[in-house]
Amino acid sequence: MLSEILLSVYTEIQGHHQALVSVALLVFVVYNLIVYPFFVSPLRYVPGPYLHRISRIPSLQAQRKFQWVGRVHELHKRYGPVVILTPTSVNCNGDPNHIQNIYVKNMPKGQFYESFRFHGEVNMFAETDNARHLAYKKIVLGLYLKSAIFNPKNTTRDILVGKVRELVHQIYKASILGQQPDSVATVSPSVGLAHEKDKKSGVGINVHLLFASLAMDVVAAFELGKENGTSLLLDSKQRPIVDQLRKMSSMVFWTTRMPRFWAWAAGSAIRNACTEIENWQVALYERAEKHTSQNAPESNLTTLETFRKSALSTLKAYSNISDNLIAGHDTTSTQLTYMCYELSRPVHQKIQARLRDELIQAFGSPSTKEAYIEDLELVDQLPFLEALMQENLRVHSPPGSHYRVTDKCYSVDIKGKTVSIPPGTEISCQPYLMHRVPEIFSDPDNWLPDRWLQTSSESADEYKARVKEMQRYMMPFGRGVRMCLGMNLAFIEIKLALANIYWHYELAISSAWCDVTPAEKSGVIKLGKPLPGLKDDESMMTMEDAYVSHPFHDECWLEWRES
Repeated sequence: MLSEILLSVYTEIQGHHQALVSVALLVFVVYNLIVYPFFVSPLRYVPGPYLHRISRIPSLQAQRKFQWVGRVHELHKRYGPVVILTPTSVNCNGDPNHIQNIYVKNMPKGQFYESFRFHGEVNMFAETDNARHLAYKKIVLGLYLKSAIFNPKNTTRDILVGKVRELVHQIYKASILGQQPDSVATVSPSVGLAHEKDKKSGVGINVHLLFASLAMDVVAAFELGKENGTSLLLDSKQRPIVDQLRKMSSMVFWTTRMPRFWAWAAGSAIRNACTEIENWQVALYERAEKHTSQNAPESNLTTLETFRKSALSTLKAYSNISDNLIAGHDTTSTQLTYMCYELSRPVHQKIQARLRDELIQAFGSPSTKEAYIEDLELVDQLPFLEALMQENLRVHSPPGSHYRVTDKCYSVDIKGKTVSIPPGTEISCQPYLMHRVPEIFSDPDNWLPDRWLQTSSESADEYKARVKEMQRYMMPFGRGVRMCLGMNLAFIEIKLALANIYWHYELAISSAWCDVTPAEKSGVIKLGKPLPGLKDDESMMTMEDAYVSHPFHDECWLEWRES
């Protein structure tokens, strides 16, 4: 009897097989496209566009096309301070408590970071487990403390002063004397600087490459020892490695979001660049291990020596050093590039003069061309230079997003209603957006260093409170225990370089490189892609919408004259 019933049911199903498949498909579609996103999903109360609610494709496409930060910016303008990015991710903006809760309280990193490995091994940046990350960090944290960097018994001061001396000397030879023109530095073949060859002085220099050379030399010497680092400033033949590193960095989307397709997307040029980079890195480290730095007994060890002393495996130590070399040269060079560009714009000539006046007031005029500013403590205390640093970090913030994963329910306010974000949700804040909250930063897209200085109508307490409030929104180096390890080194490196450059020289945008925008027509530097055919400096300095922002063309040509 039972077998007859089952046979009858089976026969009935067979007779309506196509209809049942259609019904099942319809149920599947209705559930996934309507029922789940609007009635079941734990993120159903988070506002955002429909396509972002049902699929990761819009997010992936925007990241692949270097449009992601701009896209998220538009979502916040339309939907408010908390928006849905994918069926399992959200972004928060406008409230500094999000920075506190997500980063300072150290929500864990997610899968996005696991691909930032080198030599097949994890490093501090790629480590997703908080406890293991902290164990790595404790090994070398003492080397990166501000007190250690400023300590005259350690080698870091000598490294910084020595490399900045080389920088100023290279500027003098290449631009002031025109003896070593920077023709090898051209990255984009469309840029024509042919008539620069006829100039005897004030020759243009691609400062983006120049500052990348400085930053690499500093961080390599810090990590490996003065005798074991790089010499990109003194030897231009070493500089092509910077271009190879940029090729590798252009693959961040494929590295993090689509790693299975990385080899297909990369092509032979980028694959070869990555091989060259790894060989270059390992050769540096092996040389450093054979030639231990000869420092005074009371001096600090290098980062590599410290890792190896801790019994960390060779490849794990190398992975951490490789990450530090890339992070330490990339963001620093971009900050220096945009700072010098902003100061060189016609609209900011008075600001450049104010910086020079502050330097002369603090150090007097340079007595000779070989005079250098070496007082790190005094440089670090200059108020106008500090204001310039803060504003440049605000406007030209390096990283695109800091992704974390909720490890427990996280409550957010959406239009007066408390919404619970479930565990396992990717959550982020974007520095570019947090740095542009208009209620905190008036005229947020404009580069206005005076916002960091005390006004005539403010008391000291009012000024201190206002700056403290602005700092709650700032996250150029990240925040919390996972914030940039090399922040203190980068900060004083940039300050010392700027102090010496503007103490000696005046800078201007090279008219051979682009059409220089007059002060009365100046605008803001935009994020994204410049409009085709535009050759003005503001278009040329468009910030690429990338994980680590940089000039779209990876160039900035400035010319120098003695002040």
